[in-house]
Amino acid sequence: MKVCILGVGKMGSALAMGIARGPSGATARGKGASLMLCDHSHAKAAALARKTGAGVAKTAKEAVEGADAIIIAVKPDATAALLEEIRKELGETLIISVVAGLPLSYFKKRVPRSCRVALIMPNLAVQIGKGATMYFAESHMDANEIEALLAPTGLLMRAKKESDMDTAFLHSSGVAFFLAAIEGMAKAGERHGLAYSQALALSAKAAEGAGALVLEKGIRPLEIEGMVSTQKGITMHGLRILREAKVRENFHRAAHAVIREAKRRRRKNR
Repeated sequence: MKVCILGVGKMGSALAMGIARGPSGATARGKGASLMLCDHSHAKAAALARKTGAGVAKTAKEAVEGADAIIIAVKPDATAALLEEIRKELGETLIISVVAGLPLSYFKKRVPRSCRVALIMPNLAVQIGKGATMYFAESHMDANEIEALLAPTGLLMRAKKESDMDTAFLHSSGVAFFLAAIEGMAKAGERHGLAYSQALALSAKAAEGAGALVLEKGIRPLEIEGMVSTQKGITMHGLRILREAKVRENFHRAAHAVIREAKRRRRKNR
């Protein structure tokens, strides 16, 4: 199976590295997956190809020739021109869009009817196999293809309906939110005598451990918080500050803001 990634910016590169982690890239069709990369910066695509063992093409038309699946990972304002450029090369190709804010209808207007279209929203951690990706596919066949292709990248979750894709910003933008918390904790450790690298490692592991506990135990985070802290314990001194600052409420507001903006952009581009 030939898989082409058009656009190797932050997310396109992350996907390429994540997919390349698989031992053989085996897909639902039972064939080995070969990656082909293309970007407006050929040097950038070539450098990533050397890291991932992928092929590299100078033009999008060359890249998609004979492709079974094409991952579109360019900016929204560059998508229409790209689809026009490759339209004649498309047959029964699976088009997989990573472009935020563009609905299925946007692509279906611009590609042949023979094409199938799916939407995915990964986060940056897919490059190390620790990511999360929500996707929407209209058929089980396409869902199986996506699950097999992205299996090396981490957690995969199929959206029940297209509009659910807007909530994918919980894990996409959410990475940035948690990074702010990790940085703040690391700076506190540095302030009290640890090397920044040591404090950063401990803070990052705290975040990793918190997430792992939630996933492993399958219970609400506040229940686990009760296991970590006691009313008269040291941890409660920090929790009181976070509660006074309404950190939980502000995380809610931040997540709500990105989901609301995602909904607005999708409506705009119908």
